[in-house]
Amino acid sequence: MDGAEPGLAGFLPISSPIEAILISATVAFIAVIVTLLGIAVSRAASTKTFTIQTFITAESDKELLEAQAAFNMCAKAGNIAQYAEKDQHATNESEQIRRTLNHLELLAIGVHTGALSFSIFKRWYKNGLINQWEQAESFVVRLRQVTKRKELFQDLEDLYKILSGKEQGPGWLQRHLTKWF
Repeated sequence: MDGAEPGLAGFLPISSPIEAILISATVAFIAVIVTLLGIAVSRAASTKTFTIQTFITAESDKELLEAQAAFNMCAKAGNIAQYAEKDQHATNESEQIRRTLNHLELLAIGVHTGALSFSIFKRWYKNGLINQWEQAESFVVRLRQVTKRKELFQDLEDLYKILSGKEQGPGWLQRHLTKWF
């Protein structure tokens, strides 16, 4: 047993304390990597599950479906921006438009922060979000002017720009860093 630890003789001969430290550090490093990979895989699966569950919930939310129907009627009637005027804020039409846009804004925030899967969102909502933003853009612009809040629905607008190809989305590293920090 020359220089070997008593319990490891014949299995892993260690000839010096430095070798023992290097082996321990290597094993610890591998354990950390495996743990981080496990966390990342688990988080990705949870995010996908949460995203799909969020869509299922939205598709069965009666109030949201009614708001979207009212939004569509207002958009088809034209001049949707009129409902952004101060004297229109309490009308049912204005409330339904804002409810629809608030829902889309929350989804956009979820995508931007990594709480919702961008790839699943893109497959499910891309065309709908592009169409709804284009229908609502004049409303949002006017609402920003009336309320003097230029940040209203900014995440929604940013996601629209990415999905419509008008702006490049964040790179791989930035997308993944926002999930963790």
